[in-house]
Amino acid sequence: NYAHIIEELKAGIYDIAMSSVTINETRLKSLCFTEAYMSPRLAFVVREKMRKYFTTIESIQENSKIKIAVLKGSSFETVAKELFPNKELIYLNAYEDFHSHDDHVALLWEESEAVAWIICHRNYRL
Repeated sequence: NYAHIIEELKAGIYDIAMSSVTINETRLKSLCFTEAYMSPRLAFVVREKMRKYFTTIESIQENSKIKIAVLKGSSFETVAKELFPNKELIYLNAYEDFHSHDDHVALLWEESEAVAWIICHRNYRL
């Protein structure tokens, strides 16, 4: 569970946390990070039938119905707040929670992980 990485590392439950561990303000205060070896691209996961509404950042910003979903505790929270300061943010405890939201919600995520997720969830696209 990403929300407990700091406590679990400090408790010695594991020695290293890696792969999709985002750097956020709270983690920076408590953990050491190596230099990033990848610069991932951001993407939106949306229901296939809604894809045309998410073609540009401007179109997303202008559409008053659109909401942005992010994984709680991830760096995507900060990115979403900066890119979309006037949008309602939806905080997910797990990516599987995204299914329960309506068509006007876009999930902000890292592209390669999002691609893997949509392979298993056929009604969604980038």
